[in-house]
Amino acid sequence: MPFANRSAACPPCAVPTRSPAPIASHSTTSAEKSNVVLYCESLASEPRAATLLLNSPLATLFARLLHTSPSAALRLRIASVLAALLRHATLLDRGIVLETLLPALLAAQTDRAVPVRSPLRAASRPGSSPARVCI
Repeated sequence: MPFANRSAACPPCAVPTRSPAPIASHSTTSAEKSNVVLYCESLASEPRAATLLLNSPLATLFARLLHTSPSAALRLRIASVLAALLRHATLLDRGIVLETLLPALLAAQTDRAVPVRSPLRAASRPGSSPARVCI
């Protein structure tokens, strides 16, 4: 059958309840952090996984890394994954959006590296996300 059910092929993702130690550590290299972010980006196109990732501590961690990472390449990857997650998520926690994501995304709009700002602008376009924010 040419149109297989994607939800049957993609098992539910197990999202950790606390930040994973390797990506949160200062001793972890930028390449290792980038690999974790790339893996999350590969999951971002699935709405269920995007919703789980954005409503987990990983969203807070990505927002913090977007602000503190000295590497422009890593900030670009994080901006790209946050944009993809926002584009595909269906339900967002109000606390995470208002306290974590919105301030981080607004601060990243002033990033000196132009490529970092591009995915964030695409994600912030009206109507780009079908997500609803929980009150």
